Amino acid sequence: MTSNKLLRLLENYKSTFQAEQHFIQQTSIFIRSHTNFYKRSNLEGHITGSAWILSPDLQSTLLIHHRKLELWFQPGGHVDPTDQTIAETAEREAREETGLGEFDIITDRIFDVDIHEIPERREVPKHLHYDVRMLCIAKDTSIKPSFKEVKGIKWLNIKEALKDQDNYPTVRRMLLKSLNIRDFIAGKH
Repeated sequence: MTSNKLLRLLENYKSTFQAEQHFIQQTSIFIRSHTNFYKRSNLEGHITGSAWILSPDLQSTLLIHHRKLELWFQPGGHVDPTDQTIAETAEREAREETGLGEFDIITDRIFDVDIHEIPERREVPKHLHYDVRMLCIAKDTSIKPSFKEVKGIKWLNIKEALKDQDNYPTVRRMLLKSLNIRDFIAGKH
């Protein structure tokens, strides 16, 4: 993975959320400051890729319950050496963690950016994930999850999920964005 394509995606991405504007800026700085920006061996932090998956009718999102972190959020994870783009990472992780058959991934722009701390675990110190999220639209809602990393998986109605004030803040931001998803898909973000 090269920094040029990812930096271009970040430069073209605009957010109306103040916290996310900060994440975009910090992620760009991190990429420019580290040649190994996507490698897990960078124990300061690294880029990760996630998929915000919506149902075919755009009314629900698919969330996983992460086994190690004990949180509900979108599928995603580390960049593999064979991944050429962040969209490839997001797509691969979505397939691995959900078993979702077919979906379309919108690869020409970012859906969301977040930076979050991963707690220390065994020999790996706490570090940051600079997470770049891509939008995916499922062709159907059939799933065959891998329970290797995922403890649970569920489709969640977006409007119902927004009633829960205890949502993980980053998930809440993406739920709010999903209310106007047709504009995003049409390129009007």
